[in-house]
Amino acid sequence: MNEKNNFYNQEYFQRRDNLPLHLAKTIELVLKDLGVQKILDVGCGTGKLVEFLNNTGFNAVGCDNSPWAVKISGQTKASATHLPFKSYSFDCVTAIGLIEHLSPKEANKFFEETRRVLKPKGYFFIATPNSSSIRRFLKGKKWFAYSDPTHIVFYSPNSLKKILEKHQFGNFRLTFKTNLGVAADWKPSFTSLPKVIQFMFNLILISSPLICLRDSFWILCQKRSYMPFNSTCAFQPGGLNTFKPTTTSTKAYQKDRL
Repeated sequence: MNEKNNFYNQEYFQRRDNLPLHLAKTIELVLKDLGVQKILDVGCGTGKLVEFLNNTGFNAVGCDNSPWAVKISGQTKASATHLPFKSYSFDCVTAIGLIEHLSPKEANKFFEETRRVLKPKGYFFIATPNSSSIRRFLKGKKWFAYSDPTHIVFYSPNSLKKILEKHQFGNFRLTFKTNLGVAADWKPSFTSLPKVIQFMFNLILISSPLICLRDSFWILCQKRSYMPFNSTCAFQPGGLNTFKPTTTSTKAYQKDRL
């Protein structure tokens, strides 16, 4: 972890810490529709999403493991695997461009921590590169997600859904309403196209099943009300889709029960 933290310096964030407007606006619409208020952005970088959400009426805080990033954002320095927040304290947790940086073991712990800090039936929104993207196969080694050496694990919508189900998340959503007043700011850029065409790209790539063919995908899910059989899941060496149950105390989930 320390080696990775050294990599997440000023140069790294100046190159890669971007918040596309179409993503920010989609998250805003999602959160307003859900009626949530208190949000935690894990891996917040320099705090662009936290700032955007606070400016649009939400109560958002963030955390990041990079000392340089939190110095800029003013948010909490913390690892995704050890969130320094009280249990049952957030309506929604967001993780934008985070889980691809985590090892399977770290991701497993992060999902456990997300469950812990979420209120009963709280929401979890993730954006991550899409391993089933057509462009990944067309571009090969030049696929955009390979350009970041700290990307170590990639997911498809289906593989991530299965992992989250094991962590007792459900009610999955992969397509979202979009703000038709926001032009497409995808790469490659569509800014030279007529506005109507740009809006159509947003509609197709966010609100239709074709979202699963994009270079990245977004997934929204909801914390289930309790953990049956007093067990959670653990990543195993056999691969991301191989799990075994591990015993856990019922006390950690008593407040989830209806």
